[in-house]
Amino acid sequence: MGVELGAEDFNIHNAPPIRTVLGCTLGLVTMDESASAPRLLHFTLQEYLRQHPTLFVTAQSMMAEVCLTFLNSRPVRALIPNLLRVSEITKFLEYATCFWGIHAVGRLTEPVKSLALQLLDGYENHVSAAVLRGREHFLQRRDLPNSGRDLVGDVQGISGLHCIAFWGIEGIAISMLEMKRWQVNGCDSRGETPLMWAIKYRKSKMVELFLKSEGIEPDTVSGAGRTALSLAAGLRDENAVKLLLGRGDVNPDSRDRDDRTPLSFAASGGHEGVVKLLLQCGDVNPNSSDRHGRTPLSIAASQGYECVVKLLLDHGDVKPDSPDGNGRTPLSFAASEGHEGVAQLLLERGGVNPNPWIAMVEHPYPSLPRRDMKG
Repeated sequence: MGVELGAEDFNIHNAPPIRTVLGCTLGLVTMDESASAPRLLHFTLQEYLRQHPTLFVTAQSMMAEVCLTFLNSRPVRALIPNLLRVSEITKFLEYATCFWGIHAVGRLTEPVKSLALQLLDGYENHVSAAVLRGREHFLQRRDLPNSGRDLVGDVQGISGLHCIAFWGIEGIAISMLEMKRWQVNGCDSRGETPLMWAIKYRKSKMVELFLKSEGIEPDTVSGAGRTALSLAAGLRDENAVKLLLGRGDVNPDSRDRDDRTPLSFAASGGHEGVVKLLLQCGDVNPNSSDRHGRTPLSIAASQGYECVVKLLLDHGDVKPDSPDGNGRTPLSFAASEGHEGVAQLLLERGGVNPNPWIAMVEHPYPSLPRRDMKG
């Protein structure tokens, strides 16, 4: 209430006392003394408002404008990005950062779009970027923060495109890409591109938009060695996987720092549809092993994913009895975890040793490098 639309400054002293605000609600809003926060008087009122969303048609756009006006104000832009704690002047900072996108999605108007573009220009130097980084998990919960908590977040490389990829506001993203003021392949401090952010936060429209962008490099590798395809495979995003595999500039068998491939991540999550898509690629090695020697089949067997195990076994090139670095086979994992169905599928397949534990005793470390052996 201390923010005046169209102004470059704000005055928190313009906000009336909370009791005055509550008095204007005719008793429909009350103060929860235990939480020191206002709330609706009764749950039925909340249900009524949800059932009649057109009662306040401008509420979303108004709140988006207030949040963005605050973030664009001179006092906020003067704050350093590595702000450590919430101060008196920044009580509204976390809310404005964490909710302007929600309000903008609810109702995107031209004034909101204009204010958003103003904020996102040079976003990597704005304190809001540090809050966004420091509150990624909080933002996913859509919960309000506790006042006074640390706002530390690595702001390096977080551009306006990263921010809009997080929110998934297509109308703003289109304008940003047309302006070509932001690097579509720019990486944050973790080496993640806006495309990776769109995949991580499941913004399918943004993924499609980025992949159609001029100059996009979809196979960029993050600091952890993950590609966009690797992330999509691990998150069961079949649509993103299909789009990425449909391009000629994406490696379907890329490895991360732990030597895990997209197929390995898909198998570990039991993502049957993604596994099927990857196995249809001629360049995917179904027997690729991670740094522990575990293959996609071993990983799926240990988790009890029967459908994924069957898909892998039906693939002609899969080795059903491949041991890991400790000599454990897919059957030994299935047996030790009590996955009877998976064990049955493996035993029905030829070339599987029915006594993997005996093999382990005879050769406890068949493929482990000498430098890792103990005793």
